[in-house]
Amino acid sequence: MPRIWLDYCKFLANQKLVTRTRETYDRALRALPVTQHERIWKEYLAFVRGVGVPAMAVRVYRRYLKLNTRAIHDYVAFLLAADEHDEAARQLVVAIDSGIELKSSDSTADTSERALWLKLVELVASNAARVSSVRLEPVVRSALQRFTNDAARLWIALADYAIRLGNFEKARDVFEEALVSVMTVRDFSQIWDAYTRFEDELIAAQMESGNDADEGTFELRLARYEALIERQPFLLNSVLLRQNISNVHEWHKRVALYQERGDAAQVVATYTEALTSVDAAAADGKLHSLWVAFAKWYEAQAQLDTARDILQRATAAPNHAVDELVTVHCEAAELELRHGE
Repeated sequence: MPRIWLDYCKFLANQKLVTRTRETYDRALRALPVTQHERIWKEYLAFVRGVGVPAMAVRVYRRYLKLNTRAIHDYVAFLLAADEHDEAARQLVVAIDSGIELKSSDSTADTSERALWLKLVELVASNAARVSSVRLEPVVRSALQRFTNDAARLWIALADYAIRLGNFEKARDVFEEALVSVMTVRDFSQIWDAYTRFEDELIAAQMESGNDADEGTFELRLARYEALIERQPFLLNSVLLRQNISNVHEWHKRVALYQERGDAAQVVATYTEALTSVDAAAADGKLHSLWVAFAKWYEAQAQLDTARDILQRATAAPNHAVDELVTVHCEAAELELRHGE
């Protein structure tokens, strides 16, 4: 029985009788038992995809999804091909929220949960002006909690979304938040490259426009870009410390960066933070070296009383190994010898 209906529908379709063909497919679905509907739907969907009338195809697909919710992947593929980006985004949200296991006629298509999230993010980000039913920021922040290995990709997509909407300040805020949030050097490098490219392109675009009236804006953008470049070593160091707050070597590097700048207040603040943050039992490096270096810095500033106080506090600090404690006492003695005490 389905064969007769299918042959008749094909006959009508070959004559370009679109409405009559659609009505005949609907009659077939009403006349045949549900167990035979899948054969009709397969041909029906192929027909509406090929007609070139997206509105009709959307209505037919919505009916089919009530029967087979797992076919959303194919529906989304059709919507993207038909430039129906807003509806495609809505359907991806439905698929993600429902948690159903999807299937696709394309055996190579990735229908995993991660793939759906990333597809939604990239769809909305790359079609910012055409997708109004889905807010990207909540989607990205939810995805960041689930898929930490894709952090850079998600942050960059959110920034790209703001850029496409012309909201450059929001894009800059996203990049800044990303740089102080990521946990790996790989993610940091990808976000850093995207951020600097964004600032580069803004400056280049203004230079090409030759608009002298915006000279103040140009100077501001240039100063902001230079400040960003100068902050790069500090931002990278922060990533490594977020990975391991007890990494003594990275704390020394951070102090050295501030010393190169001649920022005494930050040197003191960094040493203080390091000594309160490093877990002696899990330290990567010798914790006592921070105490000694801190004391020597104050010695170089001719603040001997403070240097002595730091070494005294170091000897009272818990969890020192015996050889480290001996080193601290030796440093205290050498301090007195150097200054004739």
